[in-house]
Amino acid sequence: MTEFGYDFSKIRNLKMTRKNYVVPFLMMIFFFTPFIIFSVFFGLYLTDTPMEINEVVTYPGSMVYENFMITFLLISGGISLAFILPLLLSLFSKNKDIIYLGETVDLERIVYVESKNKSIYVSPKTLLIYDKKREQLTKDSSLARINEYFSMYIFWLNLDQTQKLKIKATTRKIVYSYKEHDGSLTLQKRYALKLDDSGQLIGFSEQVSTYRYGNSNIKAMNHFQVIETNGSLQIPYHSKISRELINIF
Repeated sequence: MTEFGYDFSKIRNLKMTRKNYVVPFLMMIFFFTPFIIFSVFFGLYLTDTPMEINEVVTYPGSMVYENFMITFLLISGGISLAFILPLLLSLFSKNKDIIYLGETVDLERIVYVESKNKSIYVSPKTLLIYDKKREQLTKDSSLARINEYFSMYIFWLNLDQTQKLKIKATTRKIVYSYKEHDGSLTLQKRYALKLDDSGQLIGFSEQVSTYRYGNSNIKAMNHFQVIETNGSLQIPYHSKISRELINIF
């Protein structure tokens, strides 16, 4: 254990997956909002509750009442049903990023990410991003960009640079939260580590939100699942990344 509540230095290498839950979260909102309205009015319809329609109280059995209720139920129910398939597809989608944390021969930390559209390599001196759709490789040596990508996938690598870090720890869970300010914009980050009975990291969740003038926006809701820790890690670099690394070294 360290000042961060967990000894991250004992993780020499690891392989894990990352799944984005922003889309499923939005689909749930789009599904449940009209579904709740549908349920309320369906309950009123089943219990023969009178309603005020166009400032006139109408009763069950009247044509105005029946037409209004059936139309409203069809519309609200139809909207809910329209979001069931996208919700299920987003929840059970196998589209996940595969993330590797390893070391170079000089014992420098590296991160490699294989996603649907990109392959990303990050080291203390180099950032390589291969766009699979455009078939374009970009190289960056900016320290700010490199640290941004390190933190994006392995948040604890730059945790010692975080100010006003809050930590809450239990036997099998450790939560980190902090805020970053840029003028009127506030960026809030929260990470929740899941540990097994032996105290080993088995996964963590990430939530990133922005706040400006009272308005909030969810930027990320990710779940990371650890597959392997401190094993004989073999990183399957994309051929474009491999060629560029050969040119660099």
